[in-house]
Order: sequence, then C-alpha cells, then structure tokens
Amino acid sequence: MRDAKKTLLPLMSGMRWPGGSYVEVAKLSITDADVTGYFGCDLVRGDEPGLGPWRSIGMQCASGAIAELISYEAEEGQGFTLRIDALSDPPSVFNEIVSELVPSRSHVLWRSALIGSA
Repeated sequence: MRDAKKTLLPLMSGMRWPGGSYVEVAKLSITDADVTGYFGCDLVRGDEPGLGPWRSIGMQCASGAIAELISYEAEEGQGFTLRIDALSDPPSVFNEIVSELVPSRSHVLWRSALIGSA
C-alpha cells in the first residue's frame, strides 16, 4: 500500500449504487487490518440470508467511482471481493483501487474478464 496521499475515501454504510447495482471484478488477497489501516475506520458488519456474516467497506475513488470490498465469514482468510458500480469502467476503476490498496499484482487472486489484462 502506498504511503502517499490516499485517493480512496470511505463511504457511509447504506449508500446506494449510483448505477443501481454492482459487478464483482476481482478477489484481493488483503486482510481486515490492511483495509482498516488504510481507511482508518472499522468495517461494517452484517448477515446475509444464505451467505452468512460479512464485513465490508464502501469507498469513493478519486475518479468519483463507487466501489466496495466485501468478505464473507464462510470465505475467511480468502481476502476481499472487489465490487464496483455497474456503470463504472471496470479496467480503470480496478487499476485505481488495486494500485492504492494492494502491495503487488500478485495479491490479485482473481479478476473478471471485464478487467481484461489491466
């Protein structure tokens, strides 16, 4: 993670997706401590029927794009799924977030075909 000025800002819980929904674009090998350390705030926690307990944080990128990192208890130790607003440009938002939050591209465990080779 970079030490320079942070470009991702946490969002209040309950914010709506501007495009009405999201797309899952990547799985990132980062920990709760990585996420809370970057944003300087606690993760939001909840429980989703059929999927179980989760923890997440919403964010706004410098570009204005809205995204979320979410991790389900059933996937403990497997990092966070990156969701972005359905109307966002997947490759550019992915690059904006990954360059800020993960130490190297080797921490990207999976990426959607929407990302391409970004």
